[in-house]
Amino acid sequence: MPTKYIRQPGSTRGFYSEDALTHAMVAVRNEMGVNLAARVYNIPSRTLRCLLHNNEPFKKAMEPTGIFGETNDDELKLVAHYKHCRKKGFASTRDDIRSLAFNFVN
Repeated sequence: MPTKYIRQPGSTRGFYSEDALTHAMVAVRNEMGVNLAARVYNIPSRTLRCLLHNNEPFKKAMEPTGIFGETNDDELKLVAHYKHCRKKGFASTRDDIRSLAFNFVN
């Protein structure tokens, strides 16, 4: 299992806020140059160009989503069911859990 990522000291990568990025994109759309907006809002110009080209204001954090989508309600129900069965003495293998999740989705 991977450990939690800790940013290196002194790193400035991705150190701009979503507000600054949104303001820079609006400024470029209102006739400000990309390089000037990048300097004013302290955002890398290449990042600003790519986001303007793709029409994405910002990307979400890279966190794993559940197998059931954005909401984890169904996944939490499945985990609770598994824990309940395990408490009652029904040990499950990895394949049993996978088939349970597959049947739960379908």
